[in-house]
Amino acid sequence: MSMLTGDEIEDLRGWIEENRRKYENTSNYIFDRLLDHKSRHPKSVRVVFSRVPIVKTLQSIVDKISGERAKKPAYAISDLNDIIAATVLCAYQSDVRDLIAWLKGAFAVHNSDTDAFRESNAGHRAWHYIVSVKEEVALSHPDYCAFRPIVITRFGIVITDFAPS
Repeated sequence: MSMLTGDEIEDLRGWIEENRRKYENTSNYIFDRLLDHKSRHPKSVRVVFSRVPIVKTLQSIVDKISGERAKKPAYAISDLNDIIAATVLCAYQSDVRDLIAWLKGAFAVHNSDTDAFRESNAGHRAWHYIVSVKEEVALSHPDYCAFRPIVITRFGIVITDFAPS
């Protein structure tokens, strides 16, 4: 594993503390939007949950960057897309399609459907979307993170269906 230097870890520590509140606010905003959608579509959106803790810990970020650097030596914090995250469980593929359509209207989506899709050997399907608060929302709420290269604001949303593939 390519370890981070002490200076990099200290920089990360300061960066996390400086941005923690914005990440928490952004996570809460996105999570509330997902819960609102679930309340309006309870038969198709079965479960919504957020990462615990809401913001990835320093150790988790250090471990992730170190592990990724083994494959890509230039991997940096700006490459992370899951400092905050949520998971949504749907019963059927048709429900997933409806949720994805809503997601694309509600948030800025930064990856394609093809890039988002994952299927395990056991038949588990998931779509890993990288989203952020839309710019107009971020501009009217300075306590939310907007998608800018300097401030990591991407948010992972994993959508899974229960139906076997």
